[in-house]
Amino acid sequence: MGQLPEPEKLPEASETSEGVVMFLLGARLNHPLGKLGPGAVEVNEVFNDMWREAEKNRGKWGYLGRTATLVDFSDTERAPTIWISYWKDLKGLQKFSEGAAHRLGQNMYNSKKLPFVGIMHETYYAPKGCWETIYDNMPPWGLG
Repeated sequence: MGQLPEPEKLPEASETSEGVVMFLLGARLNHPLGKLGPGAVEVNEVFNDMWREAEKNRGKWGYLGRTATLVDFSDTERAPTIWISYWKDLKGLQKFSEGAAHRLGQNMYNSKKLPFVGIMHETYYAPKGCWETIYDNMPPWGLG
C-alpha cells in the first residue's frame, strides 16, 4: 500500500504547474441487508456532507469537481459506491481531509459504530503534460 508524503512535504501548486490530483473515495456496506442495513442512511449523509463541504471550499481547497456516485456491480455480494474527484493539488486534498465533514466520517468509521462499513481511497497526482481528456460526441464527464 502506497503512502502520500507528509503534509508539509506536498508539492505546491503554482500558476504554471497545472497538475491534477484524482482522488477515488469509496464505501461498501457489508451488512446482509446492504443499503437497507442499519446506519446506511447515516453513511450516505456523511459522504454527501463531505462533497457539500468540498464544493463550499472550492476556491480555498482547489476542488475541481467530482463524478456522480458510481456503483460497482461487478461485486457479486454487495455494490460498493465510488466517487472520483479532482483537485488542483495535493495540499488542497489534504485540507479536505482535515475538514469537519471528513473528520466526522473518519471518527464515525474509527469508532467501529458501524462495523459492516468498508472504505477505500486512492490518490493519483499527474503533473502538467501527463494527462489528457478527449470528448467527442458526448457531454463532458470527469475532467471534461
